[in-house]
Amino acid sequence: MVLVNMIADTKTQNIIVVATLILGIVSGLGFATSSSYFAGSYSLVANLELNLLEVRITGLDPTNESINPRITLVFNANVSTGSAGDASITYFRVQVELNERPFLYTQQWRRYIPLADQPLYPGYDTNFTVGETIYEILDKQILYDAENSDDWTFSILLVLSYDVFGASASPMRITFTHEGHT
Repeated sequence: MVLVNMIADTKTQNIIVVATLILGIVSGLGFATSSSYFAGSYSLVANLELNLLEVRITGLDPTNESINPRITLVFNANVSTGSAGDASITYFRVQVELNERPFLYTQQWRRYIPLADQPLYPGYDTNFTVGETIYEILDKQILYDAENSDDWTFSILLVLSYDVFGASASPMRITFTHEGHT
């Protein structure tokens, strides 16, 4: 009976109402923050832009087959907009064709992203390189033929692996066409 009389008191009722309102506001803010962080994680991935900056060929000498040329690809990854979240890129692999001819023995080049460069955030802007030295004569011949014809049309498939909240997501596949090399 004392508890009922105590709750019936206007002062006690006001305290209960105010406490309930404060608890509701704090809970709502926590929910909104969690929702924003969750949505922000996926917006970081959605706003991730990948660009092929450069294709470099070094050590190409068609007159000396004992020299092993190297192909290096330079990519830029950036997130210009978005909100905070938990998303990261872990590694990527590429498949390279030159003048519609795939490199047979170096079909998938892989590059693991350094731990410091894995987390995505608004303003993220990092360059990554991946390359392969060409040892096999069949693959060297693709380069020699391109040198002779002066036609350097690269088709590149980039497969990017990323995590959201520490769980692997479906890889992102991006294709690039690039004319020429440096």
